[in-house]
Amino acid sequence: MPRPERTHLLAPEVIDQSQWWHTDVGWGLILPDDPSLSPAQKAGLQPSDPPALHRLLAAHGNAPVLRYAPDQEVNTLHRYYPDGREQKVSFQALNYGTGRGRLPRYLLIYGSPDVIPWSVQYNLGFSSFVGRLDLTGPALDADVDAICSNWARSAVDPDAMTIWSVVHNDTDITELMLNAVGAELGRTFRSDGDYTPTFLSRDQATVASLIQSLIDTPARFGGDNKPWPDRASERHCYYAFFMRSRLGHLVDQTHLPIDPATLLGTWQPDGAIWYAHACSSAGSNKKTDFLPYVSAGSDVAKILTDVAACGSMVAPFPRALLGAQKPLRAFIGHVEPTFNWTLMHSNTRQYLTRPIKEALYTGLYSGQPVGMALDACRRAGAAVTGALLAAKDEYIFGSENAHDLLRLQLTAHDWASLVLLGDPAVTLHGFGAQPAD
Repeated sequence: MPRPERTHLLAPEVIDQSQWWHTDVGWGLILPDDPSLSPAQKAGLQPSDPPALHRLLAAHGNAPVLRYAPDQEVNTLHRYYPDGREQKVSFQALNYGTGRGRLPRYLLIYGSPDVIPWSVQYNLGFSSFVGRLDLTGPALDADVDAICSNWARSAVDPDAMTIWSVVHNDTDITELMLNAVGAELGRTFRSDGDYTPTFLSRDQATVASLIQSLIDTPARFGGDNKPWPDRASERHCYYAFFMRSRLGHLVDQTHLPIDPATLLGTWQPDGAIWYAHACSSAGSNKKTDFLPYVSAGSDVAKILTDVAACGSMVAPFPRALLGAQKPLRAFIGHVEPTFNWTLMHSNTRQYLTRPIKEALYTGLYSGQPVGMALDACRRAGAAVTGALLAAKDEYIFGSENAHDLLRLQLTAHDWASLVLLGDPAVTLHGFGAQPAD
């Protein structure tokens, strides 16, 4: 008897990667590996851990806890189990999920980057959707309570946004940031027809106008921003204040910094998402990745050294917003300086900011969790890294193509240092709570 003709392919299930609760996707919490604990204890939280973390883990279905140890193998985390077993889990295996030997696709690092380094977040970001929380006490309680309630009492308008873009000089990177980031985002949302962003630039880009706009229009995210400039190095980079207490404070058209205490005295984030395209807007790293690529003794080298002297830290500005009484939903920003070569190709003059538009518009407004939406920027960084590896095989540093190699190196590091602060499973309308059984 002949076999019946097959009319369709028995394709495997395609798993929606926005479903962090799916066992083949997963959400996990990364904590330091405490040598004083037994393997069974390391499998979960301890009574001494903040109560807010217990509530957060429960809200994510008692998700896996993974551990980072400074002396462990590169690109691995430790996974412990209640029966005392332990495993090393590789980032590179791409074996997503919550089962044994698997790595959840959504990962939240809890702790300061001086304990769990930025490099861990960078490396995980090439394959996973990663965020970080560096809050304690009442600030942590406020943020976790908002996550667990899906910002149920939030008054923000998901269709409203404020784009704030400073231009300090028509010939420096601030003008490029306006054109390549702020104006591009504005055009994208206006062309949709469903959104009318508030656009504040040049003379309108003041602290007072930003605060008033946030009060008048409860925005979901703020766009292109500027930190404090250094005139000697404005060709390639801008940076935030060196002092740890003021690192990452954004600066307006008149060079007036935005003090988070003043901002929060009149406005609460209440579930907004803030994107800050500005140097050190998310924090600093005690070991800068950029120093090997600049001339020793140059102004740029001095800037990099001074910012690195702040140590590895999350900037005070996003910490204040994420730990506010009505906290921010997520903050996206740069660790270390950001460069014009990531905004525009130096030879073709084409803007390179489409991944930012794809993340903040296509991703977030299609309902993707913020960590998944930022995968567009991860793909851009991976593409540059691939081009860099190919270029290293082809070019010899010091040749006539050295400029291209340097551009690729800086751009790859720049994309890698764009980080998410907050729960990566958060969406514009909450954190994508799993459906009821």
